[in-house]
Amino acid sequence: MTSQSSSLRKLSMEDVKQSSYFMIIHTILLMLISTLPAVIYLNKYSHTVAEEAKFVMNNAYSALNLSTPFTFFVVCIIGTIIGIMSYSYLYTTRSIIFYHSMPHKRETIYLSKALSGIITIIIPLLFVFVVNVIISACSGFFVARGFKSFFEPYLVALLMYVFVYSIAAFSAVFSSNFFAHCIVIGFIYLVYPLSAGLVSGFFGVYTNTFEITPFLFDNLKYLFPPSALFYFSTRDAVSAITIPFVTYTLAVSIIAIALGTLIYKKRKTENTNKFIAFDGCKVFLKYYITAVSGIGFALIFYSISYSSTISGIIGLVIGSLIV
Repeated sequence: MTSQSSSLRKLSMEDVKQSSYFMIIHTILLMLISTLPAVIYLNKYSHTVAEEAKFVMNNAYSALNLSTPFTFFVVCIIGTIIGIMSYSYLYTTRSIIFYHSMPHKRETIYLSKALSGIITIIIPLLFVFVVNVIISACSGFFVARGFKSFFEPYLVALLMYVFVYSIAAFSAVFSSNFFAHCIVIGFIYLVYPLSAGLVSGFFGVYTNTFEITPFLFDNLKYLFPPSALFYFSTRDAVSAITIPFVTYTLAVSIIAIALGTLIYKKRKTENTNKFIAFDGCKVFLKYYITAVSGIGFALIFYSISYSSTISGIIGLVIGSLIV
C-alpha cells in the first residue's frame, strides 16, 4: 500500500512538472478574465463621476471573484483540454507500451494522471485567487462585502473544473485518438438531451397522456451534463453553493474516476490502433447513432408532411440507412 501510494505521488508530481507550461497559459487566461478587467475598472474609478462609481466598483468586484460569463466557458474548455492532454498517451501504441511496461499497476498510472490533472487545475486557480484577494483587500471590498461572497465563486469554479475534467478522464479510457476522445466526451454530454428529446418527440401522444415528458425534462435533466452545468452556470455562487450541487459535482467526479480506473484495467494494449478501444462500445454507438438518426429523420419527415405516418416511416428508413 505504501509503495503504491509512493508511486502514485511520484508519477503525479512528474506529470505536473511536464504540464508547467500549460499551467502558465491557464494562469494568464484566468488573469485576463479576472485580474486585468478589475484593474482597468479600479483605475477607471478615480476618473468616474459619482453616479457611475457604484457600477464600476461592482464590475471590478465581479471580475475579481470570477462572477463573469467568461468563467463558465473557460472552466469547460480548460477542464476538457487538461483531461485530453493528461491521457493523450493512449493515442499511440509506443507511448502506451512505455507506460504499461513501467513497474506500476495500471490503476496507479490512471489515478496518477487523474491526480496530476486536478493539481494542474488547482495551482493556477489558487494563484489567481491569492492575487485577487490581495487586490480586493487593498480596494476595501472585504469591509463592505465580506470574504465569503468573494470565496464562493472560486469554490463553484473549482467544483465545475473537476467535474468537467473527470468526464474527459473517463472518456479517455474508451478512446484511441484525439478525434475519438472528443466524440466520446460529446456523447456523454449529449446522450441525455438527445435521448429524452427523441423519446418525447417519437412517443409524443403517449408521453403527454402518461405525463412522461414532464418527468423526463423537469425531474431528470439536472442529473446529466451539460444540463447540470448550464443550470448551475446561470446561478450566482450564493444560490449555486447548495448541498445538491456540491454532492452532485463531487459524486459524478468520484464515480467517473473510479469507473475509469476499473475499466482502464480491462483495456487491451493491442486495441490502441482502434478508433474505440472496446468492441462492445462500438456496437452500442453504432446502434445508438442509427436510432438517433432514424428517429430524427422520422420526426422531420413527419413534421414537414403535416403528420403523415407514411412519411415518418420513410424518414425512419432513410435516417437509419444513411448512418
